[in-house]
Amino acid sequence: MSNYRLAYRKPSVVNWDPVDKTVLANEEVIDGRGWRSGALVEKKVLQQWFFRITEYSERLIADLDTIDWTEHIKLMQRNWIGKSVGAEVDFQTDAGALRIFTTRPDTLWGATFMVLAPEHPYVEKLVTPEHKARVNQYVKEAKAKTEVERAEEDKDKTGVFIGAYATNPVNGEPIPIWVADYVMLSYGTGAIMAVPAHDQRDFEFARIQPDGEILDAEKMERAYPHDGAMANSGIFDGTPADVAVEKVTRWLEEKGFGAKRINYKLRDWGISRQRYWGTPIPIIHTAEGEITIDEQALPIELPNVDSYEPTATGESPLANISEWVSVTLPDGTQGRRETDTMGTFACSSWYYMRFTDPRNDAQPFDVKEVNYWCPVDTYVGGAEHAVMHLLYARFWTKVLYDLDIVSFIEPFQRLRNQGMIMAPQMKDGKYEKMSKSKGNVITPDEMVAQFGADALRAYEMFISDFSMATPWQTDGLAGTHRWLTRVWNLFLEPARENLPQANDEQIKLLRRALHQTLKKVEDDINAFAFNTVISSLMTLTNVMVKAKDSARYPEAVWAEALNTLLLMLAPIAPFMA
Repeated sequence: MSNYRLAYRKPSVVNWDPVDKTVLANEEVIDGRGWRSGALVEKKVLQQWFFRITEYSERLIADLDTIDWTEHIKLMQRNWIGKSVGAEVDFQTDAGALRIFTTRPDTLWGATFMVLAPEHPYVEKLVTPEHKARVNQYVKEAKAKTEVERAEEDKDKTGVFIGAYATNPVNGEPIPIWVADYVMLSYGTGAIMAVPAHDQRDFEFARIQPDGEILDAEKMERAYPHDGAMANSGIFDGTPADVAVEKVTRWLEEKGFGAKRINYKLRDWGISRQRYWGTPIPIIHTAEGEITIDEQALPIELPNVDSYEPTATGESPLANISEWVSVTLPDGTQGRRETDTMGTFACSSWYYMRFTDPRNDAQPFDVKEVNYWCPVDTYVGGAEHAVMHLLYARFWTKVLYDLDIVSFIEPFQRLRNQGMIMAPQMKDGKYEKMSKSKGNVITPDEMVAQFGADALRAYEMFISDFSMATPWQTDGLAGTHRWLTRVWNLFLEPARENLPQANDEQIKLLRRALHQTLKKVEDDINAFAFNTVISSLMTLTNVMVKAKDSARYPEAVWAEALNTLLLMLAPIAPFMA
């Protein structure tokens, strides 16, 4: 990756997990806490290794149209990558041109203030002496938050006026400059123009002035971000919104005020972790720079250690093992191994390729095997992987495709998400995800002992739609067990004596029910509609019980019915089948 300019190292403000004592990617911070430890995440500046996933932003969006994934997962990835088409525009200030990015250059005439990210260098350049103390305090507090916390849509907007003004290039009017944490330096230019009349976040922010006054947002109760026609916009008055952005952008370019730009929220993938048990990064640091270890010298094996617990210094425990860290290159150059290790997602991004050739000791996988078996036809996994593993796997696959290693562009052709089974908490009876700490775990072993493995498996498939979270009901499992008992009796209980022979119409009705069920079960299994598969089998069971109790069927006809039911039942209740 380093040889192909897809891996690089730089100082970076990182998310630091104080419990795991390691760096976390943005995707691994959930509601301000580490995804593994649950600890509140802190900010640190460390040298970090990154994969240049941003080079693939557009392809990662476009290729979503080529795969059969659930739409909400596609939407999550599109939103995470965050493509925005707009313009960069220069506003003049006492410190020079302040460049902003906007997706709505047609609203420039309505800009009433500007907002800078707390990290923006112009905050320090432009803040006036009388506002400096308050601005510095606000910036300090903002930097302690994660980007995820700052980007939350429903949080109260906060900010501070820095005492300076910028000149709007389209009308020459001065507008005040504020600093607010909902603007990110990592997105666009880290500076925006605010148009309360047409942006809800700007509208909410316009109501926080320290003197209690409200910036005049045309006396509205909310922003109006929808389409219409331009007004109070000089030569563009009356221009329809659907063409306004393009026309205004061209005009800005002609006047030298700005230019069209495409931005993405996606940031490069930080892979450095300060722990022992990750995959070593194959880099040696020398006085002349960084050297990538030759493929012939791979894999790098971790040393045996007495203690592998992370340190609080920001370095991996590997940094303390001098006999492993210090190396002499073939030409006599002294070097030092990279002691950060890769995050686990760096390896889980291509595990499915290893599955095609798991016993290969010479290389990660045989390319012929991978290209024969892959891409994966169907992947079943939770929605929680949408912007981590699933996104990384897509990136990794595209890199390998570009390197002519694999012949496919997407790793997983079809994706389906399974739902969670919920259970009531001990303290309040509310249904939540099962957890020992909540005291609401239903032990499968107990259910198997009481009802059998087949009944448990069948009930879990029947309980709801495959992708939906659903509450556990033991009574429902008992009902499924009763159904399987009826199926069992169909096979083992003898038919009643003195029944009439089934006539042609009865045989026809039985076979019709049989083949209609067979077709529906096939279709529903392919659609992951397992609950309706079992519902259809229950209906067929009722038909067969009624048929058995009303007439004596020819042996071949009844054997066909029993065998077909058994074949359909086998994936659901294999022990019984």
